[in-house]
Amino acid sequence: LRRCLSEDIIYRQGARQSHLIVRELLRLSGKNIASFDILDSAYLSAIKFVGNELKRSGASSHERGIFQAAGSSTTECLLHVRGWLYKSTVLHEQERLWGVIAMVCDVAFMEVCTTNSKDSQLGFCLHILISILLEERFNELHESLLSKVKEILATVLDEKNIDTTIHEISPVLNKLIISLLQVHDKCQQTFILDCTKTFKIDCTAASRSLGLMTKKHGKQQGRRGGLWGWNDDTLDNSDISSDLFLRIAVSLHGKKARHHIVQKMVTCYDLIKMILLDSPVVLESFLQQMGTFPQCSCSEQQLNVLSKHNAKFSLQNIFHRFHKKNSANACIDLDVEVDRFLTLMKKHPISPTAVSAANEVSSKSIANGRPDLSDNLLSIDSRAQLAGLDHLKNVLKHFKDTKNESISCQTLYNLLCELIAICDSHTSDDVRIAASCCLGELGAFDLNSLSILDLDLSGPLRSEPNTYIQLIEDPLLRIQIKSLELLGKYLQSEDIKTSLVAMGTSKALLCSREGSKCWSMIQDKDAKRLLSPFVSLGSKTSRTQTPQVSTRYLNDLMSVAGHNPKKETNDWCWNEELWTCIERGKVSFDDWIKNVVVSMIHCCYTEIKSQNDGEISRASYVRGEGEFFPRCIGMCARVPEFASTIFPGIIYDLLATDNSSATPNQSSVRDSILEETAVGSANNIANQTLSRCFSCLLGTPSPERTDSITNPKALSLAIDTLDLLRRVTQHRFLKSTGHVRNKSTLPNRTYPDRQNSGGRNSPKSVKETSQYNSVESAPPWRGVPYGVVMFLNGVDLSF
Repeated sequence: LRRCLSEDIIYRQGARQSHLIVRELLRLSGKNIASFDILDSAYLSAIKFVGNELKRSGASSHERGIFQAAGSSTTECLLHVRGWLYKSTVLHEQERLWGVIAMVCDVAFMEVCTTNSKDSQLGFCLHILISILLEERFNELHESLLSKVKEILATVLDEKNIDTTIHEISPVLNKLIISLLQVHDKCQQTFILDCTKTFKIDCTAASRSLGLMTKKHGKQQGRRGGLWGWNDDTLDNSDISSDLFLRIAVSLHGKKARHHIVQKMVTCYDLIKMILLDSPVVLESFLQQMGTFPQCSCSEQQLNVLSKHNAKFSLQNIFHRFHKKNSANACIDLDVEVDRFLTLMKKHPISPTAVSAANEVSSKSIANGRPDLSDNLLSIDSRAQLAGLDHLKNVLKHFKDTKNESISCQTLYNLLCELIAICDSHTSDDVRIAASCCLGELGAFDLNSLSILDLDLSGPLRSEPNTYIQLIEDPLLRIQIKSLELLGKYLQSEDIKTSLVAMGTSKALLCSREGSKCWSMIQDKDAKRLLSPFVSLGSKTSRTQTPQVSTRYLNDLMSVAGHNPKKETNDWCWNEELWTCIERGKVSFDDWIKNVVVSMIHCCYTEIKSQNDGEISRASYVRGEGEFFPRCIGMCARVPEFASTIFPGIIYDLLATDNSSATPNQSSVRDSILEETAVGSANNIANQTLSRCFSCLLGTPSPERTDSITNPKALSLAIDTLDLLRRVTQHRFLKSTGHVRNKSTLPNRTYPDRQNSGGRNSPKSVKETSQYNSVESAPPWRGVPYGVVMFLNGVDLSF
């Protein structure tokens, strides 16, 4: 390069494109680009060279890890390689890409051991390994993957390194244990099926050899069986219900089981034992917060048979010893138990994919006529939720029976909201039933104490009391902080495309002024830990690298709105068809909210070049400000939850930004206060336009047409957005310093109901002061906008 370009150009362009160089080096290391294998050390040397050049040019001034010094990060590298792995279909390609992931994890692992770095992102390495472990199509990689996890944990759990690594591994320990339990359960079921199936075949062959069953009888007589009624159907029932049949099958064929199944069970057992029973004392406080683990999917009889065959084929002994050790010194506190459950729900949130997976398993079982034990497992999130709900139910029963129902109002309110949200979700029926049982146990508590709380915290913007005032003072900032915290959550999404879009959006936001301010105010430690690798990379991220939506997607939205893409005016986002969301209509709520938010961002936050003279023109007559929302457009088109989160922020920004009808000179104190407290002017274009759009959602449907009822989720979102505006206005009105107290008396005025003091300013006669004492009628009161006086909220309006 130095022969072709000057060093200034090389350094300037290299600082901007260094992360692309790192990505390309990793991609090449996962492909066979030569007739011989190139060692991983060669690729790492190339990445180190990039980092050294950036340091020499001044683009990277302080000591960092290999990938961070080269303009990238461990998290970014792992997400890209994981995406390539999920696209691969050939085994040898998957093995090479797994080698790249192992290399990146080794680099992070070595940085912890050698430099005691607290920015190694080792926790995210474990998350990637867990994600691959839970994918059935990567079974061939599981054995080496578990060995890598065992190698990492054996070192990081050492007392010499635990102080450095505890903040990295503690957030993922719960998910790691439940994932290992999930893999162990599947291996248990596969092992039982293999043994019983082989034993069943031997029994059938033996009966045929003795003349008790023939091929003709077995095929033609169906359920009647052979000469003695022995057929496949009778043995199918026995292999599940009969303890004797299972013990014989395991004793005869257990040693012949597939090696990788046995090895995975043994390794999972060793890893869980290493974490729960052999970990350092420093980690015990984190382990005690995990609560109850999911129950094994096998029956007690099956677990006894498995444990007698091999002690490591059952995990019940480990969990029993762990709970016994923790319960010895444990003191049950209701507030602590509820907080532990709420923390568990944050780590394992409700996922819409859980119910689809459960329905798929159920339909498969019905189609086959019998349960398929190898697939009949809920997701790890659903199993964790179910275990937490069962433990919570027992805790609530204990406090109800002991008549000790002391619990803080705020904790009780948060628990009530969480349980109602679970019951209202579309997760598996088992989880929803368990949540309803917990709601029933709450009936014994004093729910009247909730009346002292400010229940305006309900809805999608519900927050803790310490952040409520901040939400009201600067609602736009709080919504932006919430959006940034969600991006940290989406980095760990099961969908790799969502993770990649979240990574690109995070890098784009953290290089903006608004994003940097939000980053400094994030309170969620887990989200801040996940986003921290991209903070220093923000200055190297250009606007063109921000995830965008495709032209085809925008054209489809324009066609729905009836807009011609060739026209220069771009106010099609306010079309009535686009804002209409009908219950059981063609467009679901998820698609509707994505379409509406993407349309508003495209029209109100972007600039379009005119085709005639090349000048930049405003895209819509309603405009917003800032670079935060435009950089979120790709994520909004991907995840409906993210679009729902920033929807109130966009509405607030559009109203507050539009000054089309502002009146600089106010006629009275009242007018100046109302102008100061309202979100935008009541007569500006944005208010009128949004009022028309919200009428599409809040309007009364025709009684003749039952198909014109608004989707309840869209209705709830609209009401919560209006309620946010009401709360902001109410807070500003009550906190305004422009209020003037009414005077109780005026000088030289006669008050018939009061005794005249006879002072020097007292009137000489009523005749002289009659004109002065005449009082004009009070001006008509115009009220306060957004229902401040009536104290209406979204719950009241919904009823």
